[in-house]
Amino acid sequence: MNILLLGSGGRECAIATALVESPKCDRLFIAPGNGGTAELGTNVALDIEDGRAVVDFARENDCELVVIRRPRSSPASPTSCAMPASTALVPVQPAPASRGPRTSPSVS
Repeated sequence: MNILLLGSGGRECAIATALVESPKCDRLFIAPGNGGTAELGTNVALDIEDGRAVVDFARENDCELVVIRRPRSSPASPTSCAMPASTALVPVQPAPASRGPRTSPSVS
């Protein structure tokens, strides 16, 4: 499966490392990525704040999974909130440790 990972920090490098170790990962794209992630997958110049651009990239590259890491300073990822409701994509991001994963609300 093709996977798109959004972010550019050290945590994204750790997440990318785990993703590429999965036998289910055929191709990993990281947007925008960093020097460490470039060694693990393909960094792409993509405005991750532009939900439509993220969706379009994911569709054009047959990404079956989009990984969004919620910033510690924000209760909701700007990207997941910007995903158009008409995409039929449901972003999933981690919740605080006590609650488990949750789906993000779509904004039209």
